Amino acid sequence: MADLKYYLYNKVLGSDKNRQTLNYEFRAYKSFSKESKYVLAFWTMGNFTLNGETPYLSLFSNGWDKFNTTGRAYIQGRFRGNDLLYAEIENRFSLTKNGLLGLVLFANAVSISNPDANVKLMDHIEPAAGFGLRIKFDKYSRTNICVDYGIGTHGSKTVFLNIGEIFLILKIHFKFLIINPRTTKIALHLHNNYHVGNTLKNQNYNIKNFKSKIINQKSKTKKSSDRSLSLDLIINTQLKIKNLKSIMLKPPSESPALFRDSDG
Repeated sequence: MADLKYYLYNKVLGSDKNRQTLNYEFRAYKSFSKESKYVLAFWTMGNFTLNGETPYLSLFSNGWDKFNTTGRAYIQGRFRGNDLLYAEIENRFSLTKNGLLGLVLFANAVSISNPDANVKLMDHIEPAAGFGLRIKFDKYSRTNICVDYGIGTHGSKTVFLNIGEIFLILKIHFKFLIINPRTTKIALHLHNNYHVGNTLKNQNYNIKNFKSKIINQKSKTKKSSDRSLSLDLIINTQLKIKNLKSIMLKPPSESPALFRDSDG
């Protein structure tokens, strides 16, 4: 699971300064049981300024990633610089058989560069660690309510609240973006179908369960009209999913706003 993006900021396109940046992200997961009661998750990301000068508020910093989840144990923007390198590992356990309650143990580290202070990447590494509680919010989509407590350096301590795991599976996704701050952006990119894919996965899961229930009830059902009505419901639901899949094949400009890439 990887993500790679290249950004070009140019005065010709309306930017105040010329610069180029490169961002990468990689996530990996290892389950040690068929029921996924024990999962080891790894996440790393990096933001690099290839050339040019970056405005202060556009400098890379912890907590300002796509989902604002990097650097648990530190306040948002605690570390800021021209380049940023981040890594995190997390152990996820199920405390109950039905998955209602779970526990996580995590550790992360961040490093930044600051050319003005002659600080390079890996000159200083700021680690953090902590634990968290997971409460199952939706068993079909496996959505959890997360409450985490982290401890970092320099006396930093935070409580982090979130709906959904801090980092999830990310499909391979490459982008080439030409940024124009005055006209939003001119972009040549591949559409991110992550949210649509999850929606289809959950819908297919529900249909399979629904089909199995219908099959079990066939022997008990005496009226053929009841069986035909149930099968009609399955067919209608499958048609809706086919419509969703057709949306995924459209370019971002023709897709509904709900399924457009969140960078837009």
